[in-house]
Amino acid sequence: MIILILTIVFFSIFAIYFEKKQSCHSYDNAKINKKDNISRSFQKLRHCITFENRSIKWRRSLLTSCMITLLLFIFCWERRPTSSEIIIHIILITLVVTINWNNFSLNSGEKSLHVCNDIIKHIKKLTKN
Repeated sequence: MIILILTIVFFSIFAIYFEKKQSCHSYDNAKINKKDNISRSFQKLRHCITFENRSIKWRRSLLTSCMITLLLFIFCWERRPTSSEIIIHIILITLVVTINWNNFSLNSGEKSLHVCNDIIKHIKKLTKN
């Protein structure tokens, strides 16, 4: 049981580290450069538009589930959880949050991405004329 809890702690620390690393540099590649041509600007725009679809949702879900589990036991049940309760709560909440997050991202992000790609194609056609 201790090994499972240590694994969850390890993955939580891993998730925090990589979320900070990814989010602080997420749009660095898309910053405007005076030397950029239209094609490069569209690539940078597409990079920004697709960021949420490319993000790693299980890391955010794990962090969210750890916080939710902690809050549940502190404020709702007002007791100290057993190690098996912690593991079960974190796994179940991570699954639920990840599924919901992926579903939301797929339904909203993919549609907006297709619309943005169509707009980019249309602008490219207009600039060629």
